[in-house]
Amino acid sequence: MKSLCSQSNNTETHAFRIEEKKYKAYRNKKDNTFQKNDFSQVIDFKNIELNSHHIINLIIKTDMKFRNKNIYSLKGYDGFYFIPDAIDKNEQIMWIKKAGGEYLLNNPSNLTESPQKKGFISTNQPYSND
Repeated sequence: MKSLCSQSNNTETHAFRIEEKKYKAYRNKKDNTFQKNDFSQVIDFKNIELNSHHIINLIIKTDMKFRNKNIYSLKGYDGFYFIPDAIDKNEQIMWIKKAGGEYLLNNPSNLTESPQKKGFISTNQPYSND
């Protein structure tokens, strides 16, 4: 018996898989190293000038600013805006604590491994050298 997913002709999922294979890290069987991927079509939102010439032509600098930082949009994607480095790491941690910290401590769920009224939420940086 076939599942409903296999019966449907979902071209969006197929298109996603095709794109995913372009950027997946495949290992070479001979020397156990990773194959090089072509990221020239991927947008680097943080370092705009490091994008390929084709991508730079898609990025539009708007006349709007956020905290003295430029706001950019993409040609063909009306309503999509991005701000490189809009907030720093400390402010991100503060917003995570405010948004999720109090909620997680006061609303425990049986579906997650969230801290359940056990106190402080740690903000250790997992990739730092400290």
